[in-house]
Amino acid sequence: MHLNPPIPRAVEYKNRTSICTIGLREAAALAKCSPDRLREMAKAGWVPGTKIGRCWIFPVHLLEGWLAGRLRMRPRYYAREQIFRNVARRSGLSKRTPEWADLKEIRRIYVECRRISQQTGVKHHVDHIIPLAGKKVSGLHVPGNLQIIPATENWAKINRHEIE
Repeated sequence: MHLNPPIPRAVEYKNRTSICTIGLREAAALAKCSPDRLREMAKAGWVPGTKIGRCWIFPVHLLEGWLAGRLRMRPRYYAREQIFRNVARRSGLSKRTPEWADLKEIRRIYVECRRISQQTGVKHHVDHIIPLAGKKVSGLHVPGNLQIIPATENWAKINRHEIE
């Protein structure tokens, strides 16, 4: 069975730029999957597409980027959960930061961590030596309790602290 190549349609916007889009069937042919599967993936937020009325449209440049692996999509529910997690984390940090803590020094440590990550190409985290919410002991969000370590080492540590 021979499929015709998708025919992109240009959509005009107020600022006079245009984006080429294709429909569900053309996008499914490009992605080499069924239209139903692509629709479900777009609904979940895994594929860059949107529903306008009763039709699904897919921007060609985003779909090609997704197919090439250059564009990572996350499901919509994940983004919402991540926001709630970040709010709870910031709230916990503010509760664990005493008034006497040197906020400029804390900020400097986070900037240094970002610089090291960019310079080495290895993701680094600012880690609390004594975890903020440990089972046996809890630390504070102060400069003396912060260290810069590689992300893999931080993930392996998982909120544990050895009591000596």
